[in-house]
Amino acid sequence: MLGHTGIGVLMLLTGGVCGILWIIDLIRILMGQLKYADGRELS
Repeated sequence: MLGHTGIGVLMLLTGGVCGILWIIDLIRILMGQLKYADGRELS
């Protein structure tokens, strides 16, 4: 959805590296650092 295809495939194939990438994404969302691949902010 965000345009980060490589990370999406990695998370799909590894189960989010046993949940670690899921936690990192959650932290990045809470801190406002996760953006679309083209640089736009999440709304």
